[in-house]
Amino acid sequence: MQIFIDDDRMNVEYFGGIELYRPRISTEDKVRKKTEPHIRSLYPTGKYTNKNDINAILQHKFKFYSDRLSKLFPSIASLHLLEFLLFQYDQATTINELYKQKKLTSTENQRWSSLGPKFRRCIKYLAERIILLQPNEVPRSPSNSLLSLLDEVWICAEEMVELYNLSDQTYAIFPDDTILEILPEGELNYFDLSVNRNDIFPNKNTNVFQERVSRDTINKSATIGPEFVQFLHDVSYQDNFLRDAFNKTLGVSYIDAIQILYEIIDGCQPSPEGFPIPLCQKDTIIDITAQKRNISKKVVESVIEGFLLTKENMSQEDREIWKPKQEYRAFYRGFFELSYQGKKHIMFSKWMAKECLINLIQRTPFQNISPEWDHQLVRKSLDALSNETGKWFEKVVEANLNKLSISGIRSIKSKIGQGNSVIRIPSNVGEIDFLGYSEIEKLLVLIECKMVKSGSEGQYFRDDISKFVTDKKSYLVKFRQKVDWVRSNFDAVCKALDSRQISNSSVSPTHIATALVTYRPSIVEFFIDEFPCVSITNLILDYQEKGKWPYSKGVFPRS
Repeated sequence: MQIFIDDDRMNVEYFGGIELYRPRISTEDKVRKKTEPHIRSLYPTGKYTNKNDINAILQHKFKFYSDRLSKLFPSIASLHLLEFLLFQYDQATTINELYKQKKLTSTENQRWSSLGPKFRRCIKYLAERIILLQPNEVPRSPSNSLLSLLDEVWICAEEMVELYNLSDQTYAIFPDDTILEILPEGELNYFDLSVNRNDIFPNKNTNVFQERVSRDTINKSATIGPEFVQFLHDVSYQDNFLRDAFNKTLGVSYIDAIQILYEIIDGCQPSPEGFPIPLCQKDTIIDITAQKRNISKKVVESVIEGFLLTKENMSQEDREIWKPKQEYRAFYRGFFELSYQGKKHIMFSKWMAKECLINLIQRTPFQNISPEWDHQLVRKSLDALSNETGKWFEKVVEANLNKLSISGIRSIKSKIGQGNSVIRIPSNVGEIDFLGYSEIEKLLVLIECKMVKSGSEGQYFRDDISKFVTDKKSYLVKFRQKVDWVRSNFDAVCKALDSRQISNSSVSPTHIATALVTYRPSIVEFFIDEFPCVSITNLILDYQEKGKWPYSKGVFPRS
């Protein structure tokens, strides 16, 4: 089982004292010497600015690495390699926790911020490829060649991760701002891609958006309160909506299904020999769980199937690394099924499995659920949960704005105020999520709350840009209508708020401040010029840093 790690030629890198495998530089040089002629055979030295040309070059380079990986991988794919990969994922997750806790050195921190996401994604993809191949316990290649082959396979996989992200970034996000340059022969680097957006990439080593994401992640609980952060993980709350439907269709409640998966993750223990990665016979897991829970084996199997990656389900979906929206990938599914000693077994990394389970739980309020658990009854329950999730987020925004001495009203459906001061909201304007007043700043505050499920890859960014900006009925268009209506009825709106006694003094603002507020950061904040679009955590942090409303755009004087 230690066949990979016992090779004294293995190159490692340390983060916070944790050892992590890295391909050797000599192998990187060898691969580069093969790749460069492949690119130059079709594309001469020079700068490329057309999105179609750039994408063609990226796909040409991607194909080289993909073909190379497909040729080499079957010779090293094995149960042993899967164990090693999952162990490396555990190591990477430990490092990632140190990164979040700010316990790495500044050099390690900078290195991990660029390497970490690619490293972890690479592992998941190679693990998926092993399940698709269903190889033997040990590799086909002789042991003295395994490390060299692994080095090259790993480089190919990491390059594929990098290139498909660059392709999405170029074609879908920054089609008019990307420059690709093929440098003259003899240079150490022959290939360079940059995005001419100084607001996001002020230099090649800085990504402002990723910094905003990291800032949000690290500070979310302390900033908006742990009780709010826990909502998306609140299985009990979700079960209130889904319990009956799950019991009728799956045979157990939603919370029991989640608890069964947690029990399997915690209960399956690795062999004392080799890597600390569990390998458990599937039928045994089902038998033990069914007996412990006093439920049928069929129910337990159905629960597991909703969290399982198999050769069959990935093949049916035609799993590709550049399709992040696919269901059957190691993102919502943390169990890997493979044949061992003639029987079906499940192997997993405890860290990865728990991350996947958290992802599965967090997507439920957005009406996404494993197909094996889906049903018309479940779908109706998901609709109700989704509606409540939006209302919950409005409460989060209201509570945190109150901390900034901005008091007001949320979920205003058809009218503002009471008595003679009532003003009706036209149907074409729609519901106002939050309208408040800062007595300290003499500021009317209009907020649109968007509890959207954003991803970290180009295809998800493209979806957000469409929903927020480019669609004919985008969130931006709808919010603009609300802002225009409030500005056109400024005095009447202030009088209506006064009638609700939201402030100790009369509502008499000099300006109106507006913002689209999301739960997590979205790339769209760099694509909207009229109003700030910011996560609730970053809004609070920005406000605290400046000691006042932190944005100049989206602020208008009282007319």
